[in-house]
Amino acid sequence: MIRPLGSRPRARRFLTYDLEWIPGSLDLRCVSCYDGRRVRTYVNRRLESLGRSGGACGADCPHCKELGRAARKLDPRREGARRCLSDFLNAELTARTSGAWFYAHAGGLADFQFLLEHLIDLGNPALRLKGAFAGSAMITATLTRDSGRSRMIDRGDRSVRRPVIHRWHFVDSYWLIRQPLAAIGEWIGEPKAECAFHAPIRELAEYNRQDCIVLWKAIDHFESVLLDLGGQLEKTIASSAMGLFRRAYLGGEIPTWPGINADARGAYIASRVEAFRPKCGNANYYDINSSFPDAMTRPAPGALLGTGRRLPDHGLYLADADVTAPECWLPPLGYRTPDGRLFFPAGSWRAWFTNTDLQLLEETGGRIDRVQRAHRFEPFTALRDYAQTIYELRARSAAPSHRQVYKILLNSLYGKFAERGEKRSLFVNPPNTRCPHRCGKHGAHLGCNGSGRGAPLHPSGGDPGSCWEFVTAGVWLHDDVREIPHAHVPIAAHITAVARRSLFERLSACGERSYYCDTDGFATDCELPTGPGLGELKLEHRISQGRFVAPKLAAYQPQGAEWIVKAKGFPRMSYAQFCDLLEGHEIERERMVRIRENLRRGQWRPVEERKLKGLRGAKPKRAPVGLNDTRPWRVGELCEN
Repeated sequence: MIRPLGSRPRARRFLTYDLEWIPGSLDLRCVSCYDGRRVRTYVNRRLESLGRSGGACGADCPHCKELGRAARKLDPRREGARRCLSDFLNAELTARTSGAWFYAHAGGLADFQFLLEHLIDLGNPALRLKGAFAGSAMITATLTRDSGRSRMIDRGDRSVRRPVIHRWHFVDSYWLIRQPLAAIGEWIGEPKAECAFHAPIRELAEYNRQDCIVLWKAIDHFESVLLDLGGQLEKTIASSAMGLFRRAYLGGEIPTWPGINADARGAYIASRVEAFRPKCGNANYYDINSSFPDAMTRPAPGALLGTGRRLPDHGLYLADADVTAPECWLPPLGYRTPDGRLFFPAGSWRAWFTNTDLQLLEETGGRIDRVQRAHRFEPFTALRDYAQTIYELRARSAAPSHRQVYKILLNSLYGKFAERGEKRSLFVNPPNTRCPHRCGKHGAHLGCNGSGRGAPLHPSGGDPGSCWEFVTAGVWLHDDVREIPHAHVPIAAHITAVARRSLFERLSACGERSYYCDTDGFATDCELPTGPGLGELKLEHRISQGRFVAPKLAAYQPQGAEWIVKAKGFPRMSYAQFCDLLEGHEIERERMVRIRENLRRGQWRPVEERKLKGLRGAKPKRAPVGLNDTRPWRVGELCEN
């Protein structure tokens, strides 16, 4: 059940922290923390004398390599790093800061790894940690410690003595503001400093302190905008957007059902990304202004009205149907192969679809062969109010910082309705590792914790204990399935279907003169009308030449400018590297191994690795035709492999 939130929004207590280390050797040099009033810096005294001024710093920096070798000689056992982290934790994690949030930008990818290693090495059973993953990164972690004191809690008819537990929450701010810190500094008017990682500690510490200040001011500004709108700061941007929607825009309850959500996931296709032709000359790259917020202005599916075996004549619905997509250059519907890959083919198949999908299918010459089942929904318009209000605020605002916050809020809400309940967590010193779930196919009378039907169903379906995975002494990974109160997947499926239809209509208007599309943008040599309104087109670039290889792998050169390269999995790729990749060469990447990857390998110490990465031989999204054209696959061709 999605319910409005009636509690008063409140300001959060938060601090920012940042770590600096030597690339390659990963020897910690300093930690800074900022609470909005004062910056405190903790230095690795063993390495304080190291560092040199001048010299560029980048990949394979010889000065950083030299610094790393010197650090290993001075402090081979890294006692200075342990003392530095102990100083930071002892000074900052106090009763005064209990309950506060500690933000680090991309901290779940890198910074928190040093803290996790330190906590595990301490081996203190009084310190307990629970961390939540998103992909391979840890986005939040809560550290708890028994204060050794207790207090009386009034239970109405009696008083109970409870221990006082202190809690500190570490949060990755990249999941709140998904931009590089340098870009964040620009839009809040607080430039990020520059400094080589091999610089003397005085220069590096000042750089470190400035990073903390930039991040704190950005989060503080973000929170003030949220409070003005009627929301409150949450740990991620998606949670913040959902909280704002439920507090300020949702007028009534929306019932939800796990079975309906499971059906709707079959119709939930986030976006359409395809390369139609591998090369282009002069062309235009257009974006649809706030494509998904524009889709939110249409009525969305709310409460379930009923289920039947006939397709409704009108309204909002989901249907399990056998369909046939027409043989044409641009088929309208998405099809998932058994291994989960998404294509837009011609041919016949059965799946769940939204009413928008099926209406578009029939308009383009396809047909609905049979309807197995259909769910009808009552429409509601609270999302329209949310999207239009925030879009208008963004259009009127002259402040870049406000415009950025409004933009982020506009694009972060709809996906939260499709949040999954399957979660994996990290535990350090858990109170116990007993399985808390019901087991068995239907969870009947097989609760391995003795709790019977009240416990959640086991995520693996039956093996008592398989939800806990041992990593090392005191460290465990735990799988769980939680109830998500705001999950109503029909909303997310409907919004993405409307956005895909908007993209499809623009591509169809161009005929076969499109080269590439990516979610809400596309390249074509057609001239199309543009405008500033929600859902209208914006001309991003006039392209002199472009190369479109695969989804999320493209490069184009705006007229009079440098090449723009979009290559998922290859950050900061140059056009020269892009060309090498297409010629079959592998690109070397250096990165810090993510926490979850490390734990899968049974280790918890921060590690950097170098990898050679090339193009995989995956089936392209469209069938090649000659050297410079493609056609859609047919379903039968996709099923052959």
